[in-house]
Amino acid sequence: MRRRSVSHSLHLKKIMSNLLPQEGRKKIYKEYWMRVFSVWALLLAGALVTVSILFFPTYILLSARVASINTNEENEQASTSVSYRDVKKMINEANTYATQLDTQSTHFDIAEIIAQLDKESSPEILVTGVSLVVAEGEENTQLQVRGVAQKRDDLAKYVERLKGNPYFSEAKVPVADLAQAKDSHFTATIVVKKK
Repeated sequence: MRRRSVSHSLHLKKIMSNLLPQEGRKKIYKEYWMRVFSVWALLLAGALVTVSILFFPTYILLSARVASINTNEENEQASTSVSYRDVKKMINEANTYATQLDTQSTHFDIAEIIAQLDKESSPEILVTGVSLVVAEGEENTQLQVRGVAQKRDDLAKYVERLKGNPYFSEAKVPVADLAQAKDSHFTATIVVKKK
């Protein structure tokens, strides 16, 4: 039944359009298509305005983020280039200091020094500790040897043997360490020869 009414209304429109003169029919078709076009144009314009309004806050947010990222990137590049130059300068200074230390340092084998101390000791001398003494401005390397001697004479002979060793240029014990006749605790200062 519905099909009939739709086809019937189309048939009526066709009959009515046939009743109009040719120029009137052209004018109606022209107005009809003009209305169709303007309705679609207005709908499209309305959709574009709505989309623009909805996306405007997103545009503002993205613009602010891009500007912030660009600023951060420029700051990072500036700080990175500055820090790279600083690091390069510090490395060059460290290399200069290392070269100076290498040319000024005295080279000796600590194991050989300990072996020489052991060789010069005797059963009457008990060495309890060895310390490397690094003094500011001193050119010579010094060792402090701590121990216990059974007799004062044993300690004096030990110091003489250390003085005669080719690895050491000087060996001395404070006079206070020689005051006790038996079981005297001592701290001997030994200067290592430069090689």
